[in-house]
Parts: sequence; structure tokens; C-alpha cells
Amino acid sequence: MGSLSINFELFMTDKIKIIRSTAYTRQAGTCFYCKMPMWTDNPQQFALKYGISLKQAERYQCTAEHLQACQNGGGDSQANIVAACKFCNQARHKRKIAPTPEAYKQMVQRRVRQRKWHHPWVFEKGIYG
Repeated sequence: MGSLSINFELFMTDKIKIIRSTAYTRQAGTCFYCKMPMWTDNPQQFALKYGISLKQAERYQCTAEHLQACQNGGGDSQANIVAACKFCNQARHKRKIAPTPEAYKQMVQRRVRQRKWHHPWVFEKGIYG
């Protein structure tokens, strides 16, 4: 069974795109959770830079991550939106109960240091550290 690729751009308002772009710049182009580099509009360039496939690059697409979900009272503001790679964003929300952003960030960074969060090629290709 193949995986479904979702274009997050289709679901974002212009306001969220601007806030995401601001967060991406503020975070120096790295994911809020795992600190890996991300891409915003050119997966081909990202893939070439790191010597990976487009499929591998897909997981590092920059997404707008609401720290507090809108359904829980969080809004579309710079204080509530950070830039997160697609992998981290989706992994947080696949859990039965999404952990708090800080607890999730600590867990992700601990697993990155142990080289147990991303695939081994991330470290072999020099994408991280």
C-alpha cells in the first residue's frame, strides 16, 4: 500500500503562510522540534544540496505547527505558530494524545542525539550535525 502525499500549501491561508515564513526565518530554517534543516518552496534544490531523493526530502518540508491547537483555543498568531518539518509535525499528531510542545521537543531532541529519530542516512549525508 503506497503512502499518501499531502500538499499542505493547499490548506493554508495567506496569513498562516506569512507566519510560517516568519517562523522559518526566526528559526534559521530549522525545525522547532528536531533542529533539522527544512525547505519551503524548492524540494529539488534541497534534495540536490544533501544528495537525497525527492521522496526523502519530502519529510523536511516546512509546515506551520500550532503549539496550541485551534480546537483548544490556540489561534493563528506568531506566538502560537512555529515552523516544523513535516515528519515532526505529523508524528506529534499521530499520537493518541498529542504531548505538549515542550515535552515533545525534549523527547525528539533526545532521540535525535541518540540517532533514533530520523533515518540513518540523515546523519550519513550530513543533514544533521
